Amino acid sequence: MAGKLAYGASTQLAECDNNTFAVIQKEIRDSSNNIIQPGVNQNPSSLLDPFVRLGAFVQVSKRAMNDRLGISGGVRTDMNTFTTNGMNGLQTLSPRISFSYVLSDMWTANASTGIYFKLPVYTLLGYTDINNVLVNKNAKYTRSTHYTTGFEFLPNDGLRFTVEGFYKQYANVALAARDGISLANLGTDFTVLGNEAVNTNGKGKAYGIEFFHRKN
Repeated sequence: MAGKLAYGASTQLAECDNNTFAVIQKEIRDSSNNIIQPGVNQNPSSLLDPFVRLGAFVQVSKRAMNDRLGISGGVRTDMNTFTTNGMNGLQTLSPRISFSYVLSDMWTANASTGIYFKLPVYTLLGYTDINNVLVNKNAKYTRSTHYTTGFEFLPNDGLRFTVEGFYKQYANVALAARDGISLANLGTDFTVLGNEAVNTNGKGKAYGIEFFHRKN
């Protein structure tokens, strides 16, 4: 059977205006009202001028072995006009491929792998130091490499079960320049992520099993 070809491109004009007040350290006084720990507040304000985000992809899919085997592969790239190397589309080339095989009328096996890139959050890109300098223009796209495999069970037209195992590797993760802590680990509090200088050289991983059930 002949394969299917899909392709496309996108253009987005982005900007961000950020004004935040945060208490970094509370002031503490003793019983005589003497300050034993000074308060430290942060009030970053930044205006990220409009910049352009670009993306393009191509994907080919095909079925074989009497339509039991499905193969889909493609590649994507993303660029932007803000970061220092943002217009180098070769740095964000992200190939992907997936397979599916019909085991029976009810069971299908699936597997896929691919690379994905994500631009850091706008609060990070627009952060300026006390001299009003954009210090994170060298930030890199966060890279993640995904590996997944699993099964799909369709007992009838209105019921679907899936189980999937996954493993993800992360690179170019944003780390706070002041203490080296990953910004990905700072999202459990009422705070605005990215209002600080960062280095995008962190690494990480995630793995697990997902179960999904849908009934129409």
